Amino acid sequence: MLSVIYFVLFLMRKKNVSPITITTTTTTAANISNVIVPRTRSNSNSTTNSSLSGADAGTGSVCRIIPLPSDRARNRTDMLISVQHETNSERSLPVWVACAESPSHVIESLLSVYVRRGRLPEPGEILFCTSNTTLEECELLFFRFLFARQYNRYNCIFVVADIHSLSYTLQCAVVEKLRSMLSQYGTESSASLLFLSGKPKQVILNSLSSCHVELPTLDYESLRNACAQACISHIGETMCVRSSINGGGKTFYVLKSVGDRQKNGQKVLYQRIPFRENSDSSS
Repeated sequence: MLSVIYFVLFLMRKKNVSPITITTTTTTAANISNVIVPRTRSNSNSTTNSSLSGADAGTGSVCRIIPLPSDRARNRTDMLISVQHETNSERSLPVWVACAESPSHVIESLLSVYVRRGRLPEPGEILFCTSNTTLEECELLFFRFLFARQYNRYNCIFVVADIHSLSYTLQCAVVEKLRSMLSQYGTESSASLLFLSGKPKQVILNSLSSCHVELPTLDYESLRNACAQACISHIGETMCVRSSINGGGKTFYVLKSVGDRQKNGQKVLYQRIPFRENSDSSS
């Protein structure tokens, strides 16, 4: 469920769509089968820097804040800390590498990084690697990381996630590119950079072993609460319809809900968005 909600947060951010209702096709929430989207957009949830606290500032013109984890949350301490040296006023290298418990836990580890800071990630902060990821994509993220302060994004955490999906040769090239850019531009204007893998014994992890940090995930209750608050504050109403069997009436329930709302004068549209299921142009 966390992976699905996280995907929808990014999807809605990029598409700039207002409140939605989500239904899933299985009890594991592996698929998004139906989405209800209102006709009109709402600007009531927008937040500017003027209303942000010091911890939330420095991430651009808009920062989607969420409540911080409670004092009882497990693993709530932030481990991505850059140290300022007293003698020469230089700070330690703001680059870290970490390994999640497994590839399926990368999303939880990644989400925990931002929940600990009381905000959601912004577009451009995260690069999810695949077998098709190029060196140029990594280089562009490095540029954003190195010059973040010039654009008031000094509190950003730029992440290269799923680095285990990269080939051996590309990982070698990524390490060399990062070292070259650090040598050329320095870190005076940089934010923070994190490499996150789902598997151990990767070239990037070994090459930057001095930057290794343990990055345990927040407990699931804290992550669920964060996702729920994010949906309420920055997306709107979110509803999950489940069934343990096929043909249990999920689509009928969604269509009936749309019809009832339209009868009550709500400007609601129905649109089906296949996710992780076979689809074609007709669907």
